[in-house]
Amino acid sequence: MSRAAAVRAAQDAKARRDAERLRREKKVESALADFYEQRGRAELLRSAASVRAAKIVADAEAAAQEPERQARAAVAALQDLGETRDQIAELTGLALAEVRAALAEAAAVGSGQPVADCGDSVPAESPGEVAGSREAEAGEQTRVVDDAPESPARSAAAPTERPRETAGSPASAHVTSEPSAPTT
Repeated sequence: MSRAAAVRAAQDAKARRDAERLRREKKVESALADFYEQRGRAELLRSAASVRAAKIVADAEAAAQEPERQARAAVAALQDLGETRDQIAELTGLALAEVRAALAEAAAVGSGQPVADCGDSVPAESPGEVAGSREAEAGEQTRVVDDAPESPARSAAAPTERPRETAGSPASAHVTSEPSAPTT
């Protein structure tokens, strides 16, 4: 083979390799364009869905305000019926702090005043104690209900039959009429 024929064969081989490389580069470019296009589309879909979800949550929160207010009023009604905060917490499944907050919010809504933090108020602890007024939730006063007729369930249970402290419960959560032994 002559030098000219060898150069021509080398150029043909290189041209084929370059053409194959060019086709591959065009495929890579097309795949990358698809990637960026679809990635942008996915982000737009997520963004639009996020805006819709936020609106749905905001609408649900606004709609839940009245049922929440009624639930707080029901907690206040339980207290007005002579139930202590501990008993209300037990009956409703709320934490004692949630009961206090619900009573404070119900009192504030009823009086038209802003809700005060009642985290440091002392809970009514004996079965006969209830708040004398909404202000009692802030620790101002309590009264003993002795004019209300006892329900059969309440009169059947002596104070010593109330649940005793369990691990992790506050020491003031349950009161008995028996003197407690000192703990060490």
